[in-house]
Amino acid sequence: MKIIVCVKQVPDSSVPIDFDLMNNVIREESIVYVINEADESALQEALRIKSATGAEITVISAGPRRVEETLRYCLSLGADNAVYLKDEDIIRSDAYATGRILASLIGRYEYQLILCGTQSSDSSSAQVGPTIAEFLNIPQITYAIDIKVDETKESATVTRLIDRGDQMVIECPLPAVISVQRNIHDLPYPTLPMRIMAREAFIQTYDLQSLGLSNHDVGVQGSQIMHEKLFTPRPKTKGAIIPDNSLSVTERINLLLSSETSSRGDADLLEGDPEIVADKIVDYLAEEGYLMG
Repeated sequence: MKIIVCVKQVPDSSVPIDFDLMNNVIREESIVYVINEADESALQEALRIKSATGAEITVISAGPRRVEETLRYCLSLGADNAVYLKDEDIIRSDAYATGRILASLIGRYEYQLILCGTQSSDSSSAQVGPTIAEFLNIPQITYAIDIKVDETKESATVTRLIDRGDQMVIECPLPAVISVQRNIHDLPYPTLPMRIMAREAFIQTYDLQSLGLSNHDVGVQGSQIMHEKLFTPRPKTKGAIIPDNSLSVTERINLLLSSETSSRGDADLLEGDPEIVADKIVDYLAEEGYLMG
Protein backbone atom coordinates (compact mmCIF):
# COMPACT_ATOMS: atom_id res chain seq x y z
CA MET A 1 0.00 0.00 0.00
CA LYS A 2 1.22 3.49 -0.82
CA ILE A 3 0.25 6.46 1.34
CA ILE A 4 0.87 10.12 0.51
CA VAL A 5 0.87 12.66 3.34
CA CYS A 6 0.59 16.38 2.56
CA VAL A 7 2.43 18.64 5.00
CA LYS A 8 2.77 22.38 5.36
CA GLN A 9 5.11 24.75 7.15
CA VAL A 10 3.33 27.30 9.34
CA PRO A 11 4.50 30.09 11.66
CA ASP A 12 5.22 28.94 15.20
CA SER A 13 2.32 30.39 17.20
CA SER A 14 4.48 30.69 20.32
CA VAL A 15 6.80 33.22 18.63
CA PRO A 16 5.63 36.86 18.10
CA ILE A 17 5.43 37.98 14.47
CA ASP A 18 5.51 41.39 12.78
CA PHE A 19 3.04 42.61 10.17
CA ASP A 20 3.61 44.73 7.09
CA LEU A 21 0.21 46.42 7.23
CA MET A 22 0.88 48.51 4.11
CA ASN A 23 1.28 45.42 1.91
CA ASN A 24 -1.03 43.06 3.87
CA VAL A 25 1.72 40.48 4.52
CA ILE A 26 3.62 39.08 7.47
CA ARG A 27 7.30 40.05 7.65
CA GLU A 28 9.17 36.86 6.74
CA GLU A 29 12.20 37.75 8.86
CA SER A 30 10.07 37.61 12.03
CA ILE A 31 8.74 34.09 11.44
CA VAL A 32 9.94 30.81 12.91
CA TYR A 33 8.49 27.92 10.88
CA VAL A 34 7.31 24.53 12.15
CA ILE A 35 5.26 21.69 10.70
CA ASN A 36 1.50 22.24 10.85
CA GLU A 37 0.18 20.35 13.87
CA ALA A 38 -2.74 18.68 12.06
CA ASP A 39 -0.42 17.55 9.23
CA GLU A 40 1.88 16.06 11.86
CA SER A 41 -1.11 14.09 13.15
CA ALA A 42 -1.84 12.93 9.59
CA LEU A 43 1.74 11.66 9.36
CA GLN A 44 1.37 9.84 12.67
CA GLU A 45 -1.81 8.15 11.39
CA ALA A 46 0.12 7.09 8.28
CA LEU A 47 2.91 5.68 10.47
CA ARG A 48 0.33 3.74 12.49
CA ILE A 49 -1.10 2.24 9.29
CA LYS A 50 2.44 1.49 8.09
CA SER A 51 3.23 -0.48 11.25
CA ALA A 52 0.12 -2.61 10.66
CA THR A 53 0.30 -3.08 6.90
CA GLY A 54 3.87 -2.34 5.83
CA ALA A 55 2.70 0.62 3.75
CA GLU A 56 5.13 2.98 2.04
CA ILE A 57 4.81 6.65 3.05
CA THR A 58 5.68 9.61 0.83
CA VAL A 59 5.43 13.11 2.28
CA ILE A 60 4.87 15.99 -0.11
CA SER A 61 4.88 19.76 0.21
CA ALA A 62 5.32 22.93 -1.80
CA GLY A 63 7.06 26.21 -1.14
CA PRO A 64 10.51 27.83 -0.89
CA ARG A 65 13.73 26.04 0.02
CA ARG A 66 13.03 26.15 3.76
CA VAL A 67 10.31 23.49 3.24
CA GLU A 68 13.09 20.89 3.03
CA GLU A 69 13.59 21.19 6.79
CA THR A 70 10.02 20.06 7.48
CA LEU A 71 10.28 17.21 4.98
CA ARG A 72 13.48 15.96 6.61
CA TYR A 73 11.76 16.09 9.98
CA CYS A 74 9.03 13.83 8.54
CA LEU A 75 11.68 11.43 7.23
CA SER A 76 13.25 11.29 10.69
CA LEU A 77 9.88 10.19 12.11
CA GLY A 78 9.62 7.27 9.71
CA ALA A 79 8.39 8.48 6.30
CA ASP A 80 10.03 6.63 3.42
CA ASN A 81 10.19 9.31 0.69
CA ALA A 82 9.90 13.07 0.38
CA VAL A 83 8.84 15.16 -2.60
CA TYR A 84 8.25 18.88 -2.98
CA LEU A 85 7.57 21.60 -5.49
CA LYS A 86 10.10 24.36 -4.99
CA ASP A 87 8.75 27.82 -5.75
CA GLU A 88 8.91 31.10 -3.83
CA ASP A 89 5.51 32.37 -5.03
CA ILE A 90 3.57 29.44 -3.58
CA ILE A 91 3.59 30.89 -0.05
CA ARG A 92 0.81 33.35 -1.05
CA SER A 93 -1.44 30.71 -2.61
CA ASP A 94 -4.94 30.19 -1.22
CA ALA A 95 -6.53 26.76 -0.59
CA TYR A 96 -7.69 26.44 -4.22
CA ALA A 97 -4.25 27.13 -5.70
CA THR A 98 -2.52 24.99 -3.07
CA GLY A 99 -4.88 22.09 -3.74
CA ARG A 100 -4.28 22.36 -7.47
CA ILE A 101 -0.50 22.36 -6.95
CA LEU A 102 -0.53 19.35 -4.64
CA ALA A 103 -2.91 17.43 -6.90
CA SER A 104 -0.55 18.02 -9.84
CA LEU A 105 2.33 16.70 -7.75
CA ILE A 106 0.41 13.70 -6.39
CA GLY A 107 -0.74 12.79 -9.90
CA ARG A 108 2.81 11.76 -10.79
CA TYR A 109 2.82 8.98 -8.17
CA GLU A 110 0.98 5.79 -7.34
CA TYR A 111 -1.21 5.98 -4.24
CA GLN A 112 -4.08 4.29 -2.45
CA LEU A 113 -4.52 6.79 0.37
CA ILE A 114 -3.85 10.53 0.68
CA LEU A 115 -3.76 12.05 4.17
CA CYS A 116 -3.86 15.75 5.08
CA GLY A 117 -4.35 17.71 8.25
CA THR A 118 -7.91 18.96 8.59
CA GLN A 119 -6.72 22.57 8.54
CA SER A 120 -3.60 24.66 8.97
CA SER A 121 -2.97 26.86 11.98
CA ASP A 122 -2.35 29.95 9.82
CA SER A 123 -5.14 30.16 7.22
CA SER A 124 -7.50 27.58 8.82
CA SER A 125 -9.56 27.17 5.63
CA ALA A 126 -9.94 23.37 5.92
CA GLN A 127 -10.28 23.32 2.10
CA VAL A 128 -6.97 21.94 0.80
CA GLY A 129 -7.87 18.27 1.31
CA PRO A 130 -11.29 18.57 -0.38
CA THR A 131 -9.72 20.58 -3.23
CA ILE A 132 -7.12 17.87 -3.85
CA ALA A 133 -9.89 15.27 -3.97
CA GLU A 134 -11.86 17.39 -6.44
CA PHE A 135 -8.91 17.77 -8.81
CA LEU A 136 -8.08 14.05 -8.60
CA ASN A 137 -11.77 13.07 -8.82
CA ILE A 138 -11.64 10.69 -5.84
CA PRO A 139 -13.70 10.43 -2.60
CA GLN A 140 -12.80 12.49 0.45
CA ILE A 141 -13.61 12.42 4.17
CA THR A 142 -12.90 15.23 6.64
CA TYR A 143 -12.39 15.50 10.44
CA ALA A 144 -11.11 11.93 10.76
CA ILE A 145 -10.02 10.68 14.20
CA ASP A 146 -9.50 7.01 13.31
CA ILE A 147 -8.76 5.18 10.05
CA LYS A 148 -8.91 1.43 9.44
CA VAL A 149 -7.73 0.21 6.05
CA ASP A 150 -8.88 -3.04 4.46
CA GLU A 151 -6.51 -3.77 1.59
CA THR A 152 -8.50 -6.82 0.53
CA LYS A 153 -11.68 -4.78 0.03
CA GLU A 154 -9.66 -1.73 -1.10
CA SER A 155 -11.61 0.42 1.32
CA ALA A 156 -11.17 2.50 4.49
CA THR A 157 -13.47 2.70 7.50
CA VAL A 158 -13.18 6.16 9.01
CA THR A 159 -14.46 7.55 12.30
CA ARG A 160 -15.01 11.31 12.00
CA LEU A 161 -16.13 14.06 14.32
CA ILE A 162 -19.43 15.81 13.69
CA ASP A 163 -21.40 18.46 15.59
CA ARG A 164 -21.46 18.56 19.41
CA GLY A 165 -18.68 16.01 19.74
CA ASP A 166 -20.68 13.19 18.16
CA GLN A 167 -18.96 10.70 15.86
CA MET A 168 -19.83 9.19 12.51
CA VAL A 169 -18.40 6.01 10.96
CA ILE A 170 -18.05 5.97 7.17
CA GLU A 171 -16.71 3.37 4.78
CA CYS A 172 -15.34 4.59 1.46
CA PRO A 173 -13.49 3.00 -1.46
CA LEU A 174 -9.82 3.68 -2.06
CA PRO A 175 -8.07 5.69 -3.32
CA ALA A 176 -9.40 8.57 -1.23
CA VAL A 177 -8.34 11.78 0.48
CA ILE A 178 -8.82 11.82 4.26
CA SER A 179 -8.31 14.95 6.38
CA VAL A 180 -7.15 14.14 9.91
CA GLN A 181 -7.90 16.00 13.12
CA ARG A 182 -4.89 17.16 15.14
CA ASN A 183 -3.62 15.36 18.26
CA ILE A 184 -5.37 12.05 17.59
CA HIS A 185 -2.21 10.05 18.44
CA ASP A 186 1.05 10.67 20.27
CA LEU A 187 4.00 11.30 17.98
CA PRO A 188 7.22 9.27 18.22
CA TYR A 189 10.46 11.03 19.06
CA PRO A 190 12.99 10.88 16.20
CA THR A 191 16.08 8.93 17.19
CA LEU A 192 19.60 10.11 16.43
CA PRO A 193 20.18 7.50 13.67
CA MET A 194 16.88 8.50 12.06
CA ARG A 195 17.86 12.17 12.21
CA ILE A 196 21.19 11.43 10.55
CA MET A 197 19.48 9.33 7.88
CA ALA A 198 16.97 12.11 7.21
CA ARG A 199 19.75 14.69 6.81
CA GLU A 200 21.38 12.60 4.11
CA ALA A 201 18.18 11.43 2.36
CA PHE A 202 17.41 12.38 -1.22
CA ILE A 203 14.38 14.65 -1.70
CA GLN A 204 12.77 14.72 -5.14
CA THR A 205 12.28 18.32 -6.23
CA TYR A 206 10.06 19.69 -8.98
CA ASP A 207 9.45 23.11 -10.46
CA LEU A 208 6.26 24.57 -11.93
CA GLN A 209 7.17 23.83 -15.54
CA SER A 210 7.81 20.15 -14.84
CA LEU A 211 4.25 19.86 -13.48
CA GLY A 212 2.68 21.73 -16.38
CA LEU A 213 1.96 24.79 -14.22
CA SER A 214 2.91 28.45 -14.62
CA ASN A 215 3.19 31.50 -12.38
CA HIS A 216 -0.45 32.26 -13.20
CA ASP A 217 -1.48 29.05 -11.41
CA VAL A 218 0.14 29.81 -8.04
CA GLY A 219 0.41 32.60 -5.52
CA VAL A 220 -1.88 35.59 -5.76
CA GLN A 221 -2.51 35.14 -9.50
CA GLY A 222 -3.74 31.57 -9.11
CA SER A 223 -5.84 32.20 -6.00
CA GLN A 224 -9.61 32.63 -5.77
CA ILE A 225 -9.46 34.42 -2.40
CA MET A 226 -7.77 37.79 -1.96
CA HIS A 227 -6.72 39.37 1.33
CA GLU A 228 -8.46 42.73 1.64
CA LYS A 229 -6.81 43.75 4.90
CA LEU A 230 -4.32 42.39 7.42
CA PHE A 231 -4.45 43.71 10.97
CA THR A 232 -3.87 42.78 14.57
CA PRO A 233 -7.09 42.42 16.57
CA ARG A 234 -7.85 45.29 18.91
CA PRO A 235 -8.10 44.30 22.57
CA LYS A 236 -11.60 44.32 24.00
CA THR A 237 -12.19 47.26 26.31
CA LYS A 238 -13.84 46.63 29.63
CA GLY A 239 -16.86 48.70 30.49
CA ALA A 240 -16.75 51.22 33.35
CA ILE A 241 -19.63 51.24 35.83
CA ILE A 242 -21.06 54.71 36.61
CA PRO A 243 -23.58 54.47 39.51
CA ASP A 244 -26.86 56.37 39.42
CA ASN A 245 -26.52 59.94 40.80
CA SER A 246 -29.68 59.48 42.87
CA LEU A 247 -27.90 57.01 45.15
CA SER A 248 -26.06 58.14 48.25
CA VAL A 249 -22.26 58.18 48.30
CA THR A 250 -22.21 55.07 50.47
CA GLU A 251 -24.58 53.22 48.16
CA ARG A 252 -22.55 54.15 45.11
CA ILE A 253 -19.31 52.98 46.70
CA ASN A 254 -20.92 49.72 47.80
CA LEU A 255 -22.33 49.25 44.32
CA LEU A 256 -18.93 49.70 42.70
CA LEU A 257 -17.35 47.23 45.12
CA SER A 258 -20.08 44.63 44.75
CA SER A 259 -20.94 42.26 41.91
CA GLU A 260 -24.58 43.38 41.80
CA THR A 261 -24.22 46.02 39.10
CA SER A 262 -25.38 43.75 36.28
CA SER A 263 -28.56 42.70 38.08
CA ARG A 264 -29.70 45.96 39.78
CA GLY A 265 -30.02 48.03 36.65
CA ASP A 266 -29.18 51.28 38.48
CA ALA A 267 -25.82 51.94 36.85
CA ASP A 268 -24.61 53.01 33.41
CA LEU A 269 -22.10 50.86 31.50
CA LEU A 270 -19.53 52.84 29.53
CA GLU A 271 -18.00 51.13 26.50
CA GLY A 272 -15.77 52.22 23.64
CA ASP A 273 -12.20 53.40 23.14
CA PRO A 274 -10.17 53.63 26.37
CA GLU A 275 -9.59 57.36 25.84
CA ILE A 276 -13.33 58.08 25.53
CA VAL A 277 -14.21 55.96 28.56
CA ALA A 278 -11.48 57.67 30.60
CA ASP A 279 -12.80 61.14 29.65
CA LYS A 280 -16.32 60.18 30.73
CA ILE A 281 -15.07 58.88 34.06
CA VAL A 282 -13.11 62.09 34.68
CA ASP A 283 -16.17 64.18 33.80
CA TYR A 284 -18.31 62.15 36.20
CA LEU A 285 -15.80 62.47 39.04
CA ALA A 286 -15.54 66.22 38.44
CA GLU A 287 -19.33 66.66 38.43
CA GLU A 288 -19.64 64.74 41.68
CA GLY A 289 -16.95 66.82 43.36
CA TYR A 290 -14.41 64.04 43.72
CA LEU A 291 -11.82 66.04 41.75
CA MET A 292 -10.62 69.35 43.18
CA GLY A 293 -8.86 72.20 41.42
